[in-house]
Amino acid sequence: MFTADKPLRHVSEDEYGRERYVENLAYAIVTGDDSNGLVVGVEGEWGSGKTSVKNMLIERLQQQMCLPNRRTHIIKFDAWMYSRSGEMISALFSEISEGLSPKLKWYQELWVRFSQCKSKTAISVIQLFFNLLDVAFLSGGVSVSMEAISQSFQNLSEVLSSSKTSKVDSLRRTRDALKYDLRSQTDKIIVFIDDLDRLLDDEVALLMQAVKAVGDLPCVTYVLFYDKTFIAEALNKSSHGHGAEFLEKIIQVPVAIPDSSLGDLRNMLRKEILRAGQRKQNNWLTGRELDIFEQCICPFIHGKRDVVRFLNDFLLYYGTLGDDVELLDLAGITALRIFYPELYQWIKENRDSLVDSKLLDSVDLHDSGRINNLKQIAEFVDETNHFNNDVLNWKKIIGVLFPIAYKAFNERWVDVYSNENKVGRGYCLSVYANHPYILLNYDNSLDSVSTLVHELGHGVYSYLSQKNQ
Repeated sequence: MFTADKPLRHVSEDEYGRERYVENLAYAIVTGDDSNGLVVGVEGEWGSGKTSVKNMLIERLQQQMCLPNRRTHIIKFDAWMYSRSGEMISALFSEISEGLSPKLKWYQELWVRFSQCKSKTAISVIQLFFNLLDVAFLSGGVSVSMEAISQSFQNLSEVLSSSKTSKVDSLRRTRDALKYDLRSQTDKIIVFIDDLDRLLDDEVALLMQAVKAVGDLPCVTYVLFYDKTFIAEALNKSSHGHGAEFLEKIIQVPVAIPDSSLGDLRNMLRKEILRAGQRKQNNWLTGRELDIFEQCICPFIHGKRDVVRFLNDFLLYYGTLGDDVELLDLAGITALRIFYPELYQWIKENRDSLVDSKLLDSVDLHDSGRINNLKQIAEFVDETNHFNNDVLNWKKIIGVLFPIAYKAFNERWVDVYSNENKVGRGYCLSVYANHPYILLNYDNSLDSVSTLVHELGHGVYSYLSQKNQ
């Protein structure tokens, strides 16, 4: 029943037309010049699908993107997992080490161990020994030299987690040795780092500094996923208010995630609503249903996360109520409850005026008693700026959801406020075969509210008397 707010894992699952974007970005990452290291930044707002893009990129790189005579190693680092641990940076290089470490045979592990020897003569003797054994130095297509690089990344991790006073000198030596090893081979290492915008501000600064100062290595490409505004603000504290400029110096290739078109989002939402009501996909919304969809739901949908949030709530209630409610009526009310709670609360407080106690399909749009009441309420809302000048037209939304409200908001049957030469107090004039006329001198006081209720009572009595004669 529920739609999980989980990232996509495969390009085939994408419904937003991002396949070409993923293909192009994957190609750019593979063919990018990483001789001195490369940092790519994939930027997108919260809920824009950054993790989905990451998963699709990895899938494409694993399936198709291979360069002649150059293997690609993909490392995934979940920064948020190490938040507050104090070991995030050492964990980064440790995971790179683990990702590069192949499963070697005993003689290959022995070779890696001996290859660290500084004596060229000793290395020559060891190599001759292995040649005499006539064994291969490859396991599953992974060179033994990559195991040595893996060990160097692990050494770097251990230095970073060390508390020794000579840490800086040791870090420099280890990093220089790693750079030398990386330049001596041709494989490409791509490190994906996601969830940067879930980190604490100081952790963001620390990770960015590590990527640039420590992890800036040949043949290594970092692909970072983040919300640019959030990261820039997080970096402000450590860069004297110049977070955006600092970010630009770190990210060599910034790439924005394309926005999903509102048309795609709305089409997907429409299909899910119709599917919930077990209606065919070609049974398009028309008339009042279409008005509800366009006026009460679509204005609040700005991204996939909004769609998921709405559907989970809507499907729960529709699964419970089923045929007891109209599909689009419930959808419209659900959208207001989630995205416009002030208006939803107002509807609850005034539900007796908005809906008939009888079946909705028998509502008489000439129900003047309730219409007059609604007019008073609506004018009071506008007078007091109850919805704080919200950009959405609340009257239009109410008019679509509740047919009788449309008449109340568009016809003037009640004279509300005082003006020059107007008689005081309040009156209700009943006219046979027509709606009642109500005169008020409303001034937002408690007495005026009492007078309003009193005169509306007369109006409702007049209306019901005529309706039942």
